[in-house]
This record gives sequence, C-alpha cells and structure tokens, in this order.
Amino acid sequence: MSFQSNTINTEEAAKLLKINDRTLKRYIQSGLLKAKKKLLKSFFYSIDLEDARFLKDSFDMYNEIKNIKELFVLSEELRNKHRSLEDIAEEFRHDKFKLDKEFKWDKESLRKAVGLYSFKRKNYLKQFSIKPEKYFMVEEIAERLALTSPYAIYGLMKMKELKYKKLKDSRQGKRYFIDMQSFFDYLGKDNGIIFYNSKHAGEEIGETVERIDRIALISEIGRKVKPGYKNSIYLFSRSDIDDMKERNKVIPKNNQYNYNKLS
Repeated sequence: MSFQSNTINTEEAAKLLKINDRTLKRYIQSGLLKAKKKLLKSFFYSIDLEDARFLKDSFDMYNEIKNIKELFVLSEELRNKHRSLEDIAEEFRHDKFKLDKEFKWDKESLRKAVGLYSFKRKNYLKQFSIKPEKYFMVEEIAERLALTSPYAIYGLMKMKELKYKKLKDSRQGKRYFIDMQSFFDYLGKDNGIIFYNSKHAGEEIGETVERIDRIALISEIGRKVKPGYKNSIYLFSRSDIDDMKERNKVIPKNNQYNYNKLS
C-alpha cells in the first residue's frame, strides 16, 4: 500500500492495520496510535504514517511471539527488579523452547507488542469487571509456569497457595482470576526467573520425563508445583538444568529409591 503523504486518514490507517473503525478508535483513545483530530464532532483524524507502520510492525511481532502471555507476566514481575523486559527477551531468543534464534526484534517494537497484549487483555477483562492491574488470567499463569494445562493452577488455588476471584460466565461456566500479588508472593525469590518443565529438561539432557523427575526428587532440584511422589510437576531454572546434567551422570539408571522416605 503506497501513500502520497506523511500523514494518513482513519480509513487508510484501518486498511493498513487491517482493523475496523471501532478498533482503530480504541487504539487512538488508548494512546497506542498517535493522531490529531480534524473535526470536533466526527471520527476524523490525521495519523502519522510512520507511527501507523510502526504499529503494524508491532502487530506482526505480537503475532510471532508464541510466549506473549509469559512475557507479559514477567514484565509485571520485573517492575521492581533490576532486569528489563529486553533482558528476558534476549534469553528467550537464545532458547529453543521460547523463541526462534532468527527472531528479530528491537526494544521499542517489543514493548509495543507486549503493550498490544496488555491492551487486548484489558478490554477482555472489562466484560467481567476485573481490574487488569490486579488479576492474572489462569492461562497466563499456566504459560508463565511452562505448564501444558491449567489443572495444576487449580490445585494451587485449592491449597490456598494462590488467592483468586471466581465468576460465573454464561458461555464458559466458571471463570477464575488470580490475584497478582498472591502469585508474586508464591514465586518469592523466583520472581523473574524463566521456568522450564520436565519435558524441556528431558529434551535438553536427552532423558525421559520420568528420569528427570526422579533426578529432581532425589537431588531436591527444581520447584514442585503439583505435590506427590509420582506424577509430580517440577519447574526448573536454566541453572537447575545444568546441575541436573551433572547429576544424571552419577545417579544410577536402575536406582530403586524409596520415594516416601526421601520426600
């Protein structure tokens, strides 16, 4: 799409971004897209072309980031930390479980992409009268903890590890929202740490999930999300995985440990 000027109107902006007028208006009102109003009583704006193109690039990045929910939750955790969103994204880019190594991003477009997600979730939560700055969605916490399903999250709620709000949704039944501060408290010193599950660790080390969980139990490595001796769910940091590589060499394959005694 070619333009003859450095500014475009609302119709051209909507076509460039592939959105309708209503969505474009919300983007302008939220500050995602800079615009100058031309007529007081009509929806007619003058929009900077470069800003619109930058937003389009951010859209493309938003759609490419498969772990956008995890990045968003981490960005909330890092508000009072000395690590930036860019630091996390850099770790993601060099990790085969998070982002493709060829993935291209820059500081501003990355923040814009996370900002887009934040904007979308805000509009979604509005229908439940949930404050977006106070609560996470269950699926956001599941992705943050590298979990393939949300059932372990419900377990944490049942054990009162996480505070939550329960609402009835006529379309989807019950909906749960996790109190942000209770999640930060649950993580404790692990706030801002990127997690990997047993499958990730197994692929990295070249072992089965069962073997990984055995090493974790015997060596007391990792964070246990789901309690129990068998079928537990563990989370590992990158340093945990490096430690497990060494322990895998010395723990016999045919070991018959008493799980009840060790736990």
